[in-house]
Amino acid sequence: MVENYQHIKYSKNVLNQRDLEELQEYIGDSVDDWPSYNFLPKNIPPRNKIEKTIVKLIGQDNHVEYWMRNIRRDQMTPWHVDANEIFLKNYCVEHGYKEDPPEAPKEFPLNTHILFVKIDPNLKGGELVLLPHNMYVPGRPVLDLDYQPLDLSRQLEIKPKENHLVFFNKPIYHAVNSNHSAGGALHSYRISLMFSSWDYIPKPYDEWHHWSNAYGYQKACQMKWPKGA
Repeated sequence: MVENYQHIKYSKNVLNQRDLEELQEYIGDSVDDWPSYNFLPKNIPPRNKIEKTIVKLIGQDNHVEYWMRNIRRDQMTPWHVDANEIFLKNYCVEHGYKEDPPEAPKEFPLNTHILFVKIDPNLKGGELVLLPHNMYVPGRPVLDLDYQPLDLSRQLEIKPKENHLVFFNKPIYHAVNSNHSAGGALHSYRISLMFSSWDYIPKPYDEWHHWSNAYGYQKACQMKWPKGA
């Protein structure tokens, strides 16, 4: 059970129904139009509904990085640890690497929160898989396509449920299983909001707070927040 691990916590119904519905409406059915990586310094009041929700849940004693993802039909997220991912992606583009090399500086947040915001009621699969005893292996990429846990590694599978929250405060490996909609829909949806606490402001968030993703030869670009609070 998740409750048996001091560094992993699982909470149900963390928002009241009104706040949950407002957050679902605000984010919408897709996350494609939102910046891929975002940051709220602790000395700046929340500027939008998402930041207000995060502060309501965890306060504002630390800086917060946050991002939203919708893992679509038949997609999966490979084994990885949460780190300063946008910096590493930009580093790879600048130096011509396909994945972050051993010499690339690795920075890790204090913790990670995963809030399941809106889940297809017919979703099959899409479980969050945690390796509670498997910490980041120095020298490996943080998004590790070749990582293979040992056969006896303990794994926790958590079915995504709306308004439930998963928390961990160590750089443990985790992944997401592929999914589909048992209702026959062409596209399933699994919208989640992730946020991590930082005790300092890492690059490039010292320059700007909202960034696109980095793809191929294109570094992440500064973005404007598309919706008001």
